[in-house]
Amino acid sequence: MIARAAFLHRLAAVEARLLAPQRPVPSAVALMTQAVGGIDPWQASVLTSSADRQLLLCCRQSGKSSTCACLALHVAMSQPGSLTLLLSPSLRQSQELFKKVQDAYRTLGYPAPLLAESALRYELDNGSRIIALPGTEGNIRGYSDPQEGTCDGRQ
Repeated sequence: MIARAAFLHRLAAVEARLLAPQRPVPSAVALMTQAVGGIDPWQASVLTSSADRQLLLCCRQSGKSSTCACLALHVAMSQPGSLTLLLSPSLRQSQELFKKVQDAYRTLGYPAPLLAESALRYELDNGSRIIALPGTEGNIRGYSDPQEGTCDGRQ
């Protein structure tokens, strides 16, 4: 059983989160424009698409990772309690993709408070999580109902 004081502390934190004034969330296109500058039409199309799945066939250094990182950040900010998984073939690539999320977050001036931060994970105060993982079956099993899954790199 949870102690009364601990329960009241948790309840106060939940109430504070629910009663906090809502921060306006910019559109995904506006967020990316603020974070990285001008964007190409294909990037705007990816950011505004309502498709369940998208496949990006682009040249190297075209902005795929930045686009995916900004989309992940937008989903986390605009959909409270969401789970976004950033998947890459290797841990190193996952770290690089998550670094793009961190760079966008910092460039935007820390637009939403973080409850937890690590080298591969953000947890926002609205309950949303962004987690970067190497894209092997064993690593992604156990995450239920992700709102966004971003895969980067060749597989």
